[in-house]
Amino acid sequence: MFPHRQITAEEAAPHLEAATIRHAEQLLNENDAITRIPAQKTICIRCGNTDAALFGTVKNCARCHKECTYCRACVDMGAIRSCASLYTLTDAPHRPEAGSTTWDGTLTPMQQNAADTLVRGYEKRLPEQLLWAVCGAGKTEMLFPVITRALQDGPVALAAPRRDVVQELAPRLASAFPNARVHALHGDIPAETRYTTADIYVATTHQLFRLAPVFPLVIIDEVDAFPYTLDARLKKAAARITAPGGSRIDVTATPSRNQRRLQKSGKLPAAVVPRRFHGADLPVPRLSWCRWQKEAAAGRVSGPLRIFLERHADRPVMLFVAHVDDLETVACAVNILPRTVTTVHAGEPERSSRIHAFRNGDVDVLVTTTILERGVTIPRVQVAVLSAEAEIFTETALIQIAGRAGRSASEPSGDVAFFHEGATVAMWRAVRTIRELNR
Repeated sequence: MFPHRQITAEEAAPHLEAATIRHAEQLLNENDAITRIPAQKTICIRCGNTDAALFGTVKNCARCHKECTYCRACVDMGAIRSCASLYTLTDAPHRPEAGSTTWDGTLTPMQQNAADTLVRGYEKRLPEQLLWAVCGAGKTEMLFPVITRALQDGPVALAAPRRDVVQELAPRLASAFPNARVHALHGDIPAETRYTTADIYVATTHQLFRLAPVFPLVIIDEVDAFPYTLDARLKKAAARITAPGGSRIDVTATPSRNQRRLQKSGKLPAAVVPRRFHGADLPVPRLSWCRWQKEAAAGRVSGPLRIFLERHADRPVMLFVAHVDDLETVACAVNILPRTVTTVHAGEPERSSRIHAFRNGDVDVLVTTTILERGVTIPRVQVAVLSAEAEIFTETALIQIAGRAGRSASEPSGDVAFFHEGATVAMWRAVRTIRELNR
């Protein structure tokens, strides 16, 4: 009923048609959800939390009627208490036919070499590999061969940092693998579909806590992105769900300095693709002084930004801002031009529909935070960063943002502008890295 998942009795009961929680427990194998290791250190089996400050106690638990410990670190996924148990059933029939693909595209020699490297690494059961490919290099397509090979052994998990990326990747994988059951996992999926059996799970990184250690191949897309980089529990979860003898592939366009050092020394097996699939150069950002805030607050568009928008009047434009408070200010100012405008940020309830409208051409200008710095492909899009000197625009973020432009084979060039009030080291490093990759 719940293959490849870790689940509580409370979650399982409705699906088992169990009369009570105790009845559900009798139907499942038990594993204490919160326990103590020999040094008397409390640990949450679901998320791996060991921080004492992130555990709370209930004096009279409604479930066990005793003093009970619960985990605050993953409480948003449903409360886990020390009197509860996690259950894992992994008896789903293996479906080797899931690995047949109908994708009829052709990889470039550079892409094919990277794809072959990943397959060889998987067959050697290398515990970790790196796919370092520039933005727009076709990373997803390069993963198809290794996914095809891994599906012969069991289910595949592909995790990404953000819901938008999951929602874009899942349909592409379902199209490429029509015989595979592809299931998207993120915080907003309906409860009734949360426990669907699948061959390929495409999940946000936090959903890794829900999965069982049965995956011969685990892929972490955008491994350098928040929150994966800052939450050690997510890295532990990725390691935990990898089956014994399984392999993990980290995918990124902007590896960390440590990853680059390990790759160069040969300590980290890697497939490196420094060119986009269409062979054209990455757009090199241009730096432009622009004091846009005062003009925007008065409902006007500053000169450099106006020129940029008028130059690309027939193309979609993404404007990145540093703060959520800037979104409406910029949108209202740009709205005086003959362009339709919308905004997007992490807490926007209509985020998916607004991105869909922009992708379909119903919206001309999308003003967004860094929530869309990666994983989203819009044909012919032109890109600008406002207040590029802001701390949130790191070298990695700026490279990823620049990578939104020029991804289409029919229009491989693109315009990327960093509007600023003082160039930063991050800007110059981003430009230098892009030029080095082009060389």
